[in-house]
Amino acid sequence: MFALLIPIVGLGTKPAIIGLVFYSQLILVRNVIVGFQTIDPAVVEAGRGMGFSHWQLLYKIELPLALPVIIGGIRIAAVTVIGIATIAAWINAGGIGVILFEGLYQNSLPKMIWGTLLISSLAIATNQGMLKLENRALLSARGELITMHEVHAPKTNTKNHP
Repeated sequence: MFALLIPIVGLGTKPAIIGLVFYSQLILVRNVIVGFQTIDPAVVEAGRGMGFSHWQLLYKIELPLALPVIIGGIRIAAVTVIGIATIAAWINAGGIGVILFEGLYQNSLPKMIWGTLLISSLAIATNQGMLKLENRALLSARGELITMHEVHAPKTNTKNHP
């Protein structure tokens, strides 16, 4: 993709950004579609039966149920973009990939190792952070998420004492 964009927009960050947006769109659009397709139609119909408007159905039922899959797509796209952005250093877009490519050009093993470690660490940290968000959205969609309000709510005594 970068090679196709260079004759049109030149070198630098512009072809890198355009290319990265195109690369991530397939992942994002696909996961949004799949997220909404996985919603049980009976749940949506129950919302309609309770009198929810179209926007209430979307905001209160469909979006919370589709959110784990959508966040999963964002996670995959983010990690993919980090990997591909490394290659964007080759077209003068800058970034952490510069360290790796300098190491390759100079035949410097320490620079190659540092570049690889930095890029890998960023990708792993991004993946782990997004995975936590994805799991939180999944718990929320299942109705298992405990909010801070529930944690700090006063406890009521349910035992009957004479």
